[in-house]
Amino acid sequence: MKNATENSGCLCVALNVGYKMKKITINEKRDYGIDLLRIVAMFMIVLLHVVNVGGGRANSVSGTVSYAAAYGLYIFTFPCVNIYGLISGYVGFSATKTRLTNGITLWARVIFYSLIMGAINIIIFGFSTDTAFAMFFPVTNNSYWYFTIYFCLFLLMPLINNGINGLTKRQFSIVIVGLFALTLTTTSVFNRDSFVFKYGCSLPWLLFLYLVGAYIKKYDFLAKIKKWQAVLGFVASSVFVLAYKLILDRVDPFLEGKGGVLGLLGKILSPDTFFRHDCIPVFAAGVFYLLFFRNLKLSDNIKKIISVIAPMAFSVYIIHQNGLVWNNLIVDKFIPLATEKPLILVLGCIGFSVLIFVACLLIDSVRVFLFSIMKIDKYAKKLNDKICKNDS
Repeated sequence: MKNATENSGCLCVALNVGYKMKKITINEKRDYGIDLLRIVAMFMIVLLHVVNVGGGRANSVSGTVSYAAAYGLYIFTFPCVNIYGLISGYVGFSATKTRLTNGITLWARVIFYSLIMGAINIIIFGFSTDTAFAMFFPVTNNSYWYFTIYFCLFLLMPLINNGINGLTKRQFSIVIVGLFALTLTTTSVFNRDSFVFKYGCSLPWLLFLYLVGAYIKKYDFLAKIKKWQAVLGFVASSVFVLAYKLILDRVDPFLEGKGGVLGLLGKILSPDTFFRHDCIPVFAAGVFYLLFFRNLKLSDNIKKIISVIAPMAFSVYIIHQNGLVWNNLIVDKFIPLATEKPLILVLGCIGFSVLIFVACLLIDSVRVFLFSIMKIDKYAKKLNDKICKNDS
């Protein structure tokens, strides 16, 4: 009976998606490659959390192949945050006028899941002031750190875009190169957070990514880069970080406690130097991902599937990082994989990530249905039109 219910539920979802796809009209001006990148980057975020927060990386034995495999997964998924920041600039700069609709509906989505999952948490585990506070004030509680800083950036977008449009290409180039030289060289060469980027988890870093994404869009930067060159670029960037980590794991103990030049190198070099979003190789990998997916040629059927899934991608982040799911289904739940053979570890992490990703999409399909009944998009548009009445 249970299997029959589950199968009928999956059938309903499949029919619903199929029905939506029939109604979708392909927008020839839209870059569906960027929408596909949103989906890919969100899956990378889930996989990053499974291998890192899930315990596979920290509990793998140093010097083993499984250790290298765990760190390989971690490093290859690490550019995901930068990818989302770059997309924000690439797409956000293209807007011709102020649009608050997306911000309003995104906020409604966060509040919806915060209230629903907070209530479930209280029913299962009992009331606590921390849970109640996070339930009603997810942004103040910093329940979703990326959403918090993104929303600040979202409010600044009109100001940023007008500022960009007031610059010549040469001036904009100087801004990008200057920020790159001052910040990324400091973090990558000296392993210091002199500009308080907080390892790339901050508004200043997201702002820098927005500017880079906008620059790539405005000037069609690196348009001559071929797809295979972009693939080679993000693979080489990630392989460099992995090789650096494995080599420094061996060298670091030798440098520890030494004086003179060796002591200085010991302070500068660290196995974890590039485990931060605001460093050159991780930043470069994110840019190469963007260059690969932009203007990617896709069939109309693939575009229709992307059109259904892409709008729900951010909900995957909201759902799986909510305390109810995060603490009970992800944190340290994948430690047993750390002692498995490399292939089992990799396939296990990817498999569980697929399950989490698909489950979140299925859950969000219910939210999409409820929001359509409540006409959230319609009211968000009306509110946007009132606030931005005279905007041009």
